[in-house]
Amino acid sequence: MLAHSRLSFDTGVANVAAVPVALLVGWLISAGGFGRLLGSLMGMPFHELGHASVAWLSSRFAIPLPFFTIRYDEQSLFVGLVVGAFLAWSAYQAAREGSRFATAVPLVLLCVLLVLSLLVSAHRTLMWEILSGALGELSFSGFLLIAFYFPMTDRSRWDFWRWVILLPAAIVFTQALRLWRRASLDVSQMPWGSAIGSESDGDMNRLVAQFDWQASELAGFYLRAGYVWLFVIGLACVYAAWRHYRAVNR
Repeated sequence: MLAHSRLSFDTGVANVAAVPVALLVGWLISAGGFGRLLGSLMGMPFHELGHASVAWLSSRFAIPLPFFTIRYDEQSLFVGLVVGAFLAWSAYQAAREGSRFATAVPLVLLCVLLVLSLLVSAHRTLMWEILSGALGELSFSGFLLIAFYFPMTDRSRWDFWRWVILLPAAIVFTQALRLWRRASLDVSQMPWGSAIGSESDGDMNRLVAQFDWQASELAGFYLRAGYVWLFVIGLACVYAAWRHYRAVNR
């Protein structure tokens, strides 16, 4: 369907260089105060989706909203079945179109759903749900930068929309990476407190008070997570360059 109008994922120097260039531009933008604010505001949906996604994968009800997420602590079989059915349907639809990347992602998430819902304690999944707010800023933006090089389902028009989301994702990722680099050197730079509610409701505050994390451990955890995502993004860029070389010399 509309295959003739699709933008190529395999060829084009601009296609290969887009993510490295976007990361460089994002790094420069996030160096200033305005860039930090811009990155934080654009990263807010990723932050709340981080909380909500782990809640869903733990069979908990959650609704991500601006600056906070509505959620329930109790795990629900109904929620788990709904999430599992949606992931299975997404994998099926992607497989019908022959998109390996779009098929693999929901299948991996389906495995995570089973592990978190059946094998991990509710107390531990709650900790990961809180951890995954700031982690969502790194993970969702990092995932979008990697997904830039891979086709999704045909109806999503990812071949076009990936160009629209590229720079915002790079700004969010680099701003978050800069934040945790600063926090690893000075824990006072960590995002203490909460945008809405009391100071004790902040993610970092709760992780320290309820789950015995040290501030330096949290900063190190997020910084290492950022470096892992950066490494995987680099692998995706190398793969894209190899795919382009193979396509033009075929």
